[in-house]
Amino acid sequence: MCIYGARDCFYFVCVHASIRKQRVHARVGRAPAPVDVDGAAVGGVRGCAGAARVELCDVARIVIFFVNRQEKGMEDVCRGSVAVVGNGPITISDRDKINSEYDCVVRFNDMKNYKNGDALTLHVSRLTNEGFFPGTEKSDASVPFLPVASDVYLVHNNDSLQSRSNVLTPVITNKKTNAPPLFGGCVACGGEVCHHGQASYGPSTGALALSELDRSNAVQDIHVYGMNWNGASYHVDFKYPDLVANCCSKCTIHPTANANYDDRNMIDRVVSSWPRRIDKLKRMITSYF
Repeated sequence: MCIYGARDCFYFVCVHASIRKQRVHARVGRAPAPVDVDGAAVGGVRGCAGAARVELCDVARIVIFFVNRQEKGMEDVCRGSVAVVGNGPITISDRDKINSEYDCVVRFNDMKNYKNGDALTLHVSRLTNEGFFPGTEKSDASVPFLPVASDVYLVHNNDSLQSRSNVLTPVITNKKTNAPPLFGGCVACGGEVCHHGQASYGPSTGALALSELDRSNAVQDIHVYGMNWNGASYHVDFKYPDLVANCCSKCTIHPTANANYDDRNMIDRVVSSWPRRIDKLKRMITSYF
């Protein structure tokens, strides 16, 4: 087990492994341009230059990921009656029920509705184009965390997950993925089965989670709060807003407080975006050293 974290393990493998009895030397640190293998950025790695070295590092990355990851999924964390809390408007009554009536509470991404002390059993977050998982600064590092990304290589060595002790097996979604269709092949997308590739960014994080929960034998019922699918149509379930209502057999969808997709005022939106902006600025600065 890599007790010092993925980066130290990466260093050990790259430095001490050999190809054809020749040592491959690598340094771990901040690189002006991260090594890129098969389109997946390897943050903070220098060296491993040349075809053989890159090949070795690619193998090392795969080994590290499978050694460090938790062989657990959502079905191992959520059982019984589940509340799924989206980022749309909820009522005070909704919040009271969420915090007191369910065996498992699932929240997404930057968890707009979360307040200190609220119930949180599982945090599901999707990797952004800037390379971080929203909301990691809000949820305790011990809370089970389910990453969503377009490639496993973008997950296992991500800086924002290094301090988390309970990262579950990632859910992969992109246009080319062979992931099973949503909700067991329910026909609700323009007369067709709902596949990930039917919208620019695949299913929303919420739809992915609901689909997984709906097929889990450990889940008895699902209560959906703060989700109204009134956003832009770049997600499959926003393109077909009746998808969840028609296909999620265990779901009870509670009406949102209003029809807005994001009910926060402008000040709250700006304030909540600062952690992402600061993180992006840090990455820009460190990339030059």
